[in-house]
Amino acid sequence: MKTRAIFMLTLFTAASLPLALAAQQTQTQLDEVRVSGGTGGSGGVAGGSPVASVGEGQIARQQSGSIAAALRDVAGVTLQRGDSLVNSSITLRGFGGNSVMPGNPNLQITVDGASTNAGQNYRNSGNGIVDPALIKRINVYKGPLNALQFGSGLAGGAVRAETINGADLTGDQAGFRFRQMLGAHSNGSGWVTSSTIAWQASENVDTLFNYTRRATGGQEAGRGMTVPITPVNGYNLPAYLFKTRVRFGDGHALTFSVNRSSDIDNDASFGDTSYSAGFAIGQRTRAGTTGALAYTWNPSGNDLIDLELKYAVSKQEMSFRAYQPHPTTGAPQTPAFDGPFNYDTKTLTLSNTARFQTGAVSHTLRAGLSWNREERDTPRASLAAAGVDTRVGIYALNEMDFGNDLTVTAGVRVERQKFSNLRILSGRPATLVNLPNYQHTAKTVGLGIEKGFGNGVTGFASYTVGDGLPTVDSAFYNWADTGLPIPSEMRRVRTIEAGLKYAGTNVFGTGDTLSGSFTVYQTNTRRPHQSFPAGANGALKFRGIELQAAYSNAAGFYGRVAAALVDNQQRPIASGVWEDYTYTPQSNVALTLGKAWNNGLDVSWTLNAAKGLDVNGTRYAGFGVHNIAVNYAVQSGALAGATINFGIDNIFDKGYGISPGGNIPELGRNFKLTISKTF
Repeated sequence: MKTRAIFMLTLFTAASLPLALAAQQTQTQLDEVRVSGGTGGSGGVAGGSPVASVGEGQIARQQSGSIAAALRDVAGVTLQRGDSLVNSSITLRGFGGNSVMPGNPNLQITVDGASTNAGQNYRNSGNGIVDPALIKRINVYKGPLNALQFGSGLAGGAVRAETINGADLTGDQAGFRFRQMLGAHSNGSGWVTSSTIAWQASENVDTLFNYTRRATGGQEAGRGMTVPITPVNGYNLPAYLFKTRVRFGDGHALTFSVNRSSDIDNDASFGDTSYSAGFAIGQRTRAGTTGALAYTWNPSGNDLIDLELKYAVSKQEMSFRAYQPHPTTGAPQTPAFDGPFNYDTKTLTLSNTARFQTGAVSHTLRAGLSWNREERDTPRASLAAAGVDTRVGIYALNEMDFGNDLTVTAGVRVERQKFSNLRILSGRPATLVNLPNYQHTAKTVGLGIEKGFGNGVTGFASYTVGDGLPTVDSAFYNWADTGLPIPSEMRRVRTIEAGLKYAGTNVFGTGDTLSGSFTVYQTNTRRPHQSFPAGANGALKFRGIELQAAYSNAAGFYGRVAAALVDNQQRPIASGVWEDYTYTPQSNVALTLGKAWNNGLDVSWTLNAAKGLDVNGTRYAGFGVHNIAVNYAVQSGALAGATINFGIDNIFDKGYGISPGGNIPELGRNFKLTISKTF
């Protein structure tokens, strides 16, 4: 860690805070991690696990380096390399990236409705390469019932991020606004700049342009830990966002957005999710563009129409070229890792929410159609699969409010999948072969129930059973052992969950608020060979307990806790005996305690801890990592309207790694500082 960088950060903070503290007295509005369920807010369904929502204020305060890092206070979410924009990984309820497959068909991650997951084609990304400075909100939908509207067999759930609009900066008032954010961190001598111009031509037209550049050098692990082989030297990644919205007539709106980012890394491992001596070292490049055009219609006085038609496109161009020979050993490197890996996906969705009454029952009916075409192209023979995955789906979710605090949700989804133009390595020695086309039809049904017991307490339970669809990566399996690729079957997913949630005010004193949830779940998956290694597991059984709670009082004290106890098991085809799941996450807890003053100052301490874990002979040590954050919203003076965020992650420079899978240690001590102001 560079002494100069630490000195500059300390000097910067010392110079800035006196100006900030000259502010007038005003109440700070906290934008915390919110937990909700039912039809309000972030759109969860009655009976399913409460949806967690993280807003841009919370993302800024904790100075998240990636979408993954922004979710560290969400129960059931496990992060790896969260501070890295290019190779962070998200796991939800045990489903997510691992050392071989950064993506997982049981978990969907999108930004403005578009996916950027490159799967096995490009193993350094867990689907979150979009700068967090561009994000307005991230919603985490846990379990297949909550995620039924987004896809089939999403046993883990869905993570959906939404970018900012011009009206978010203008306050929906005509005129220009400009926001500038500057930041730096000590570990890797990194920096970030984010410039946003918002123009609202009238009350009906707003436009936004953002340019963000985030860079870091080679970063250091905690004390006593080293990276096994050549580490990533860092990255220098520019990102652009253009977004415009036109509102017209009675509730009509058109929104168009384009987001682009790119990076070039030297001395990089092909498999950055796991530094293994078996992976090649070389240069990798990536350029990604996502775009979306959405039409919405929500006429006043008409509860039957709340419609959205969206077309989203993601185009990811990637390449890896291994050095010859290996820069450290001098040995030749396999060319199997080389080549361009292009991934294009197009998604068209039509959805509507209708609210109506039948007798004494109030209905909230969400229904929709979806079309998705994902094409992965590998022009050269390599380890990655290629082909086209086309899906057409239809779904309906009906929330029925019977009164007396009783709500029932019934949901169904049918989705047709077709694989075409498949190419994969097969046989010994392996050669690239063309494979036959084939189709699947996935059917999912779910039922949820909620019952209020008074005094802010609500019980909920749900049962969902259905089919999960394979991806291009896992369309065939066992090719290395049989010489003849075998088409993957659909996996069978069954989830049952139950719990309690609570929301109350004036609980311990006047003006305080307390909310939270307690959830118990079990997910059984049969034929999950799509989740790699191919064909290894005949069944998975994931069980867990999740606790999420938040408290604040009128004096400004607040606290958050997110905890997950997990027990994940697999049954390999070869043995037929249940054992620990290879990529199981550790049971973990995130605890935050803080105080917000009326002058805009906010100070908090966070503990991120995990329990030690033995997985089939591999030991993952437990750990406790302490972070502090000092945030200030300036009220007057030269910096009036600015926000200053200072933090220290891993205060005691703890050396630790996180299960599931992989062997990359997490970052050591890191001083972070950002200042932003809207003009």
